[in-house]
Amino acid sequence: LKYVVMKAALDCASTTFMNLNLANNSVGTYQISKLCLIPVTVLMQFAFWGERISAYTAQVLTVLCLAIAIATVTDINITAHGLLWAIAAILATVYSQILTTLYLRNLGCSAMQLLLLTSPWIS
Repeated sequence: LKYVVMKAALDCASTTFMNLNLANNSVGTYQISKLCLIPVTVLMQFAFWGERISAYTAQVLTVLCLAIAIATVTDINITAHGLLWAIAAILATVYSQILTTLYLRNLGCSAMQLLLLTSPWIS
């Protein structure tokens, strides 16, 4: 139960912080913060669990992130207050995604089963 509540709290925090991120930053800054989820996830998985990605995967992710950044970002306007919300949103989202992967792997449940367990707590 403790893990389900923690996962639900992180999901709520992720959504709340992303909304505050968008409310306090330009759309371009919000898009860049969303794009930061990919490298931050890779870095956190390496830092805390020693998980590595292949050189090919790193190259593909680099090209993908750069292409999306170039194609979607038109304006970047950030404030100190907005930066704090962006960092909180990135960390909450990445940690929630990593916990989802760990829970699915360790508990042997499906994504729908995990969603069924966390949904009452999220709502």
